[in-house]
Amino acid sequence: MFKVFRHVLVVSIATLVPTVTALAGAPNQTHLHLQVEGGDFWVCDSNENGAVDSDDTHLEGRYWFNVNEVTDYDGAGTPLRITWTQSFHGLLTNLSTGENIARDRFEGRDSLDLTTWIYTQSGATRHLFLPGEGTLYHSAGRISMDWFTGEVFWERGPHPPGFGSFCELVQGAGPEISWVPQDPTIRVLGPR
Repeated sequence: MFKVFRHVLVVSIATLVPTVTALAGAPNQTHLHLQVEGGDFWVCDSNENGAVDSDDTHLEGRYWFNVNEVTDYDGAGTPLRITWTQSFHGLLTNLSTGENIARDRFEGRDSLDLTTWIYTQSGATRHLFLPGEGTLYHSAGRISMDWFTGEVFWERGPHPPGFGSFCELVQGAGPEISWVPQDPTIRVLGPR
């Protein structure tokens, strides 16, 4: 999901910051409230023939963000830092059976320093669980890393590596052979 989240952040930075900056003049800070909804599709090679076909397991992931974005500026109006306080909910569904396989949540605060490109994430940053079975993956605490390389500079709390492919969550689904992210819908609810 970091790929998805990073995609949403890049869209936010690329489209919203220049717009808010132009509208606001040269403020010290702008506030923006966003709601983001999107999804991804995965194909798991159930018959392991290496091709996408109707015998494969098809998964859909849907996610919902509620984000409060604060951008800090210097005296000249240049953006210095963006901070997101957010809640995220995700749901993974097996489209072949209609079964909801997993739920994903996080509540936290992320920030990106636009002068150093250090990205910091804090809070209950990821909780992936299987209904009726319990927690599959849990990341919490605080972590700071290079935005471009992912190199970790500071970490407190468990931030285990990813859990692998969503296809691994479905018995007999086979390996992942296709992942297609969908363009998110971003609703600007206004300044806060």
